[in-house]
Amino acid sequence: MRSRIHALLACTVALASCGRDQIAGGDHSGTETGNAIQATLLRPDGSRAAFARVAARPASSRDTSTTIWFEADSQGRLAARLAPGDWTLESLDSGRSSRTDLRVTSDTILPPDTLLPSGNLEGTVTGSSDGQILVVVGLGRRCALDSRGGFRFAALPSGSHPIQLAGTASSWNVQVGADRTDSVLLDSRRPGEIFAMAGSATATSAALPSLISLPSPGPTSRIQELEWTDAKGSQIAVLPLRDMGSGSILAWAQVPSDGIIHCRRVVSGRVRRLSPFRIEDGFRMAFAFPSSGARPDTAGADSVADLSGASGSIGFWKGGGFVLDPTEGWTRRSPMGIPLLRLPSASLPSAAPWTISVRTALEQPDIGRIWLLDWSGTNASNGLKVGIGAGRLELAGHGIDTSIAVEGLERFSSWSVDYDGTTLRVARDGHPLLSRTATQSIGKLGDCLVGTGGGIRLSHLFVLDRTIPPDSNAWGAPETP
Repeated sequence: MRSRIHALLACTVALASCGRDQIAGGDHSGTETGNAIQATLLRPDGSRAAFARVAARPASSRDTSTTIWFEADSQGRLAARLAPGDWTLESLDSGRSSRTDLRVTSDTILPPDTLLPSGNLEGTVTGSSDGQILVVVGLGRRCALDSRGGFRFAALPSGSHPIQLAGTASSWNVQVGADRTDSVLLDSRRPGEIFAMAGSATATSAALPSLISLPSPGPTSRIQELEWTDAKGSQIAVLPLRDMGSGSILAWAQVPSDGIIHCRRVVSGRVRRLSPFRIEDGFRMAFAFPSSGARPDTAGADSVADLSGASGSIGFWKGGGFVLDPTEGWTRRSPMGIPLLRLPSASLPSAAPWTISVRTALEQPDIGRIWLLDWSGTNASNGLKVGIGAGRLELAGHGIDTSIAVEGLERFSSWSVDYDGTTLRVARDGHPLLSRTATQSIGKLGDCLVGTGGGIRLSHLFVLDRTIPPDSNAWGAPETP
């Protein structure tokens, strides 16, 4: 052991004595080799930090095995010699400390250094494993993460510290305040970026994105600063719409299977968004209007963007307009006799399976029949119609002609129609209503009119190239976690 330490000291610092901790007192280094380092250590009141201890370590140290100890004299003066290279000095004096990172290339006189009360750092590293080691680089402090990724470092000098997840390339620079405990949230998959936990909540898990209220820190933070994750810290897909106040944000979100949602604020880094309407998740078309702010058509075009990215925008039938609903936000209205829009055949699945979901309300629910989805105009031999009105839900075509009683059609409801190649199903707000076997296969249906007959308001529309369980998603008004 003694010969190994001698070899180490020959490369770093020469002192009068040798051993595991090398100590040089006052201005006596005991050697003429290396570069002279001089400093004056002070207490917060300006007095000299007499006999303060100083640990010198290579700046890349990830443990304390290379620590070299010095001691200031009765006037708080430090004199030492260090080999050329990058070093970290940690000065200690009765609960006060400081950190100095320096590059030694020649004799150096450092500016006076005031030692401040030490602070603590605690937090969580998401995406980590139980027992992984987190290191304060340069100070050599090490901490094993617990099963939840938690850690705590006590008595650190105030200021900036580099920390690293041992065995990985993930590292961060964190700030520690004097005489306080700072908390940080880190993500092993996002090195260099620092977060702060900003709230948690639970919501009902669903197979597809839901319109829900997400947790937020309230009016002190902007939506642009926030991200949402599951219980393990993995980001969930979110399309935020508006701040609802009282610590909640209205958004389309993919709720994780356990229903747990965390909100985090990006303190240092770049906010990243995952779309809940991705083509790779089966979305061929998706649009939902903003919940507040400018009308969707303020750009001059009577259309809205396709959130799935499959097409640039979706145009509406002329003669309608946008109406701001107190609970739904902006909705598209079509007067009696004018349909909402035409879905081109190219935007629809060419074969089963498929699902189409529309959220609508009727302006005159007791008059006539409004066809939510109408394929009869372009391909009568293979036509299909799904309608509501006069207190009933009706299907027509493919030998499935049937109807059932429904109520409350003046209220916004989410209707999903899906076909798996054999069976056509209809659900309302997550409740199955009809399930019928087609007498002939429903092939390519051609263009589809939405809202034939008019007198209808539309909140959102989604087209998917797969089926979903009718009771798996209500697609409804926002759910409060």
